[in-house]
Amino acid sequence: MVEQYVVDASVLCQLFITQEHTPQTETFFADVPTLYEVFVPEMCLVECTNVFWKHTCFHGLPAVEATQLVHDLVALPLQIVPSRTLLSEALTIGVQNRLPVYDSLYIALAKGLSKPLISDDKRQCEVAVALGLEVIAINRFFASVDG
Repeated sequence: MVEQYVVDASVLCQLFITQEHTPQTETFFADVPTLYEVFVPEMCLVECTNVFWKHTCFHGLPAVEATQLVHDLVALPLQIVPSRTLLSEALTIGVQNRLPVYDSLYIALAKGLSKPLISDDKRQCEVAVALGLEVIAINRFFASVDG
């Protein structure tokens, strides 16, 4: 049976831009869609593309490579949920917890689907846990699944 998760851009971006938890992210995504189904709000694609932009403008990533990363991103087998369906709930979560709406979108999605949130964003994880959601930090994903 395929397990379903909501994945934050803080994790998804690590599939393309090497960061601390890129190895865990690559291992996780190697099993999508065989073992895992990944849900993201539509805004996630914009967030990731913005990270590519930052790395192009400020960290020397060639524009042609950034463009290829965008193509690779949209080719992933993601279940993309229209952000407009999450905005009211995300605004409520954001206002009540002083968390930006773009981070609150993932919490609203996880809450609406009753699925765990995988994130590498400490503040977002804290709010999600406080709201009673199952949250898995990407660096602890395999320990939580195996153990």
